[in-house]
Amino acid sequence: MAPHCSSATAVRLRRERQSGHALRGRWPEPLRSRASGKRSVAVMKRATLCLLLALSACGPQDDNPLIAATDSQFLQAMDFRASDCYQALFAPERLRNASGQPVTPGAAAVTKGACIERVQSAAARAGISPAIVPKHLDDPRVQVRYAKLKATQ
Repeated sequence: MAPHCSSATAVRLRRERQSGHALRGRWPEPLRSRASGKRSVAVMKRATLCLLLALSACGPQDDNPLIAATDSQFLQAMDFRASDCYQALFAPERLRNASGQPVTPGAAAVTKGACIERVQSAAARAGISPAIVPKHLDDPRVQVRYAKLKATQ
């Protein structure tokens, strides 16, 4: 016969009175712990999403600083209002002299060089870094972006 202990009886009675709980081991655990599990999964999903967003923002950007620049920086750097720079950079075959004749290849190269310098200084003023080189301007995405941004203005 087991010794009678009043504190053991009180614990047993207290456990028996708890409805909806299964006794596992020593401590009672709820039969349906799914709600807290779903909450922790939702929290982990949010944390993972925030981490992915942070990593993508810090990830490597495009090698071409004109493509990586914001729209306003890009438009400031590529401001061709009263010049032949657009034709010199993107359509040299349409570049014309004062009399309307096509320019010679040497003159087109000089004009393109001057336009590259102009874009480089405007890009530096707009806060685009690193420095623009001719390879960046020869990227076909630059012309597409310029045309798209000019069409929306």
